[in-house]
Amino acid sequence: MKKQNLFATSYLGVAAVWLGGHFGPGFATGAFSVTYYVKYGWVGLFMPLLAMLVTGGVMFYMTEYARSHGTTSYKPFVLSCYGEKAGKFISIVYDLF
Repeated sequence: MKKQNLFATSYLGVAAVWLGGHFGPGFATGAFSVTYYVKYGWVGLFMPLLAMLVTGGVMFYMTEYARSHGTTSYKPFVLSCYGEKAGKFISIVYDLF
């Protein structure tokens, strides 16, 4: 085996292990995509796009909410979203999990 091919193989293996540790092995190996997108045929091609659009929309909304309410850190943001009483409990739950 050539030295360059060995390096490329090692590099991809290390990257897959890191990605698996970070996101989970199902995502890193593609099993997640096969399970949730491929089995639905051509409609499954658009589902990742839809998922990313929804995620991006939620992130945009939450960023704008934080900006408009002047919350610059996590705890004031949660207190602003959920109210004073529920926000204290929810911030503790989020910290635990």
